[in-house]
Amino acid sequence: MIGIMAVIGLLSAIAGINVFCFAVLLGRPVRLLYSLRMVSVARALNLFLFSGTGYLASGYFGRGSRVSFHQAVGSFLIIEFFSALSWLVLGVFSGAQLAFRFFPFMAALPAVLLILFFWQKGKVMDMLRKFKESFKNIGGRAFLVLPCIGLMIFSYFGYYFFLSRIMGLGLDFYQIIKAVSVSYCLGYFSPAPSGLGFKETGLVAAVSSMGPAVQSAVLFALADRIIVTLFWSVLGFFTGYPVIKQELKKRFSKKTKLARE
Repeated sequence: MIGIMAVIGLLSAIAGINVFCFAVLLGRPVRLLYSLRMVSVARALNLFLFSGTGYLASGYFGRGSRVSFHQAVGSFLIIEFFSALSWLVLGVFSGAQLAFRFFPFMAALPAVLLILFFWQKGKVMDMLRKFKESFKNIGGRAFLVLPCIGLMIFSYFGYYFFLSRIMGLGLDFYQIIKAVSVSYCLGYFSPAPSGLGFKETGLVAAVSSMGPAVQSAVLFALADRIIVTLFWSVLGFFTGYPVIKQELKKRFSKKTKLARE
């Protein structure tokens, strides 16, 4: 019971840190409820859509008079950049041999971006200009979230430690740090929703190499995916549903009006 409460509590703490970082980066009188909606919707959609598209969808649904689409997405990108950089560094130090096996997948990314740039050069340049303005407005506030990113990563380690206790794996905290770091590092090499497949493969490989049976490691990774998906899906639905419903209703009414005309 204590382990379950710790797992839920740490996931809630991670959500709270994300919300706080997002509000800090926007740097304007934005209510925490707005930040909670934006972050929850983005994280929930990232679990079902291609990597990162949840940020775009959340920025679209949450745009308003005080916060533009580019300001919202720019804030998400800064949080994601610092998080990804931390996980990649930790992952390389924890299991570089696993990380570099997936390097060829990343080598194709610059080519894809280059094709996209020449295909929609005007739109891409306009989008980059707006993001540049957003980053300029954020300025030094970006570095204020660094301690929070560190606290969030430590909370992830705590979450996996208690989850491993519930699953009876018997891993110590140092082993959890190594296994989780490799898992998240590999997850960033996957374009699938929330590193699906790569993240679990890294976690299973790292955990099973530390003693537990492969079957136990697979159940551990599967339980993690289910718990995290349920947590963010429920949070995203209850906090973001009114905003998404209002936006869809607005767009549907516009299409109906045009059809009648």
